[in-house]
Amino acid sequence: MPAGGTRIGQCLSLRDKAGRRIMLGNVHLPFPSTSACRELQSTHLDTAMALVEARAASQGAPLVIMAGDFNCRADQPACRRAEERGWTNSIGAMACQAMASGVGGVVEAGVTHRNHLGVAEAVVRRGHSAPTTHHPPPTTH
Repeated sequence: MPAGGTRIGQCLSLRDKAGRRIMLGNVHLPFPSTSACRELQSTHLDTAMALVEARAASQGAPLVIMAGDFNCRADQPACRRAEERGWTNSIGAMACQAMASGVGGVVEAGVTHRNHLGVAEAVVRRGHSAPTTHHPPPTTH
């Protein structure tokens, strides 16, 4: 990873039952999400996405997924940079669909993670996300 901190990430090449290749990346970006940390998050995620994209291209994987604990909100630099690269924030996309449907109420995204106390996080509500200290936006490319 780039200067400014060492982080751990994984890249896994899988095949589905039909034999199609899927590339799965996983990262844990720096925390806390302070203004000083946000550029480092963006740099780390950008580097990880480039590595996963290159590996997917070399192996002909049509589906690439980047997951993990991004420690930032969708409106912060790391997530915005991912979207600029053509990735889709799946939690954000689901929230937009829920808002557009007019159904209202709570939309369960499933438990995207548990905090350090074991409490389930990342329930998406119509129009906003529930307060949380972590915002891990699983993304697909």
